[in-house]
Amino acid sequence: MDILGQSALLVGVTNFALGFSVLARNVKNKLYIAFAVLCTLVSALALCFALERLWGGVGFYRWHLFFGVWIGPAALAFIRVMVRIQDRVSRRLLDFSVILGLSLSAALALGFDADP
Repeated sequence: MDILGQSALLVGVTNFALGFSVLARNVKNKLYIAFAVLCTLVSALALCFALERLWGGVGFYRWHLFFGVWIGPAALAFIRVMVRIQDRVSRRLLDFSVILGLSLSAALALGFDADP
């Protein structure tokens, strides 16, 4: 495993621990939940990348793409909660990113990422 895979493994384990330590506190605050979801998605992305580097063509690349698609909507939701934005434009942007994430996830499930 090269340095890129090792650093992805380090990022994945650190974000996993950070996200689940926030969730383990049994909090009801939206900010903590949004942060934990974002940390968990980043950890899953990094761990899938590290496992793809480690084992090669086992199928972790598609999971890496899947988690990469959903980081955008999760980050937008986290930013909306963190800065307490409640306007229509940010809501529409979040809705658009979720719809785009759903369509890209469906395209990934149908195997459009392997087509030239």
